[in-house]
Amino acid sequence: MTRKVRKTFPKEVKNQAVDDYISGEKSAMQIAEEIGCDVQLIYRWKVAREEKAKGLRLDELVEEGCNRAMAEKLLEKELELEEYKRQLAEQVVINGLIKKLQTSTLFQRES
Repeated sequence: MTRKVRKTFPKEVKNQAVDDYISGEKSAMQIAEEIGCDVQLIYRWKVAREEKAKGLRLDELVEEGCNRAMAEKLLEKELELEEYKRQLAEQVVINGLIKKLQTSTLFQRES
């Protein structure tokens, strides 16, 4: 039985792949096909980047004078706020689309 050789990727390739995925420029599937990896690897790279950013932010809060428990709680609240902002932005887009749909339906009825 032959062993499958594990392919490694430079940091630049990983970062570009995650950037392309996060920006919506390309899907994870497209990126995986381009660089020759499994699509799950793109997701793992994204999660790893997010976890690293959380750790850096936590260290930053501790350096600013927060104790570890307070810094963790603050980080949790910051992440919660970001999620609320994302949900709000999504709702704004949906509401805009509904208004456009209602307007176009109204114009079709009047014609």
